[in-house]
Amino acid sequence: MATGKKSTCRAAGVAQSVGADLRMLAQTHGAEAISRLVELMTHAESETARIAAARELLDRGYGKVMQAVEMSGPGGAAVLHAMVTPEQLEAAVRNVRDKY
Repeated sequence: MATGKKSTCRAAGVAQSVGADLRMLAQTHGAEAISRLVELMTHAESETARIAAARELLDRGYGKVMQAVEMSGPGGAAVLHAMVTPEQLEAAVRNVRDKY
């Protein structure tokens, strides 16, 4: 594990201020970008471009679709997160540690 002082290329606080500046600059073009996506969705010659524009608009308007994650238990059977007891989780962690 890493110990001691962290080493970075930037001075403290620089990443946050640059990120905020970029976000603000991008937001000034938000309406124009949405208009362009609508134009592409309705008038692009390529169906791929129309679909991509529609997907971008939907992602911004409604958020991205959540993705399911399936955990497998003994014999490959699906396991619901709520069904894993603290003891089972602890045993699984021990098994992984023992392997490595």
